[in-house]
Amino acid sequence: MKESSAPAFLIVCGKTTGQPMDAEYVRLATPVALEAGLEPIAGGEIGQAAELLEGSLPEGVNLLAIERFDSMEALKAFFHSDAYQKAIPFRANAFATQFIVAVNGLSGADLRARAEAIEAMSRENSV
Repeated sequence: MKESSAPAFLIVCGKTTGQPMDAEYVRLATPVALEAGLEPIAGGEIGQAAELLEGSLPEGVNLLAIERFDSMEALKAFFHSDAYQKAIPFRANAFATQFIVAVNGLSGADLRARAEAIEAMSRENSV
């Protein structure tokens, strides 16, 4: 299967418990994350590092993180890997997951094609 040239993003939302992250999670997850090319993009506490602009979050949700991968294939390979799956239970005392979403990014070509399509529709509607 050919890998996409578009990046993919992992969006994580949940609640911190006030407990420190288990060192075993860090020990197990870090090598597989680095190997997969995970790049932290943004994250932090909602109300401090992240601001809710519209809608609502479930009560207690206070953390949002966005991580970049080179492709959806790389993201899924990381998340579903045996090594990462073994790490997941070790984060439970420090973090309660509300949701984790994988989102396709757009390549430069995708963005240009979308812009051109919007321009063409705009021209058609103004005639």
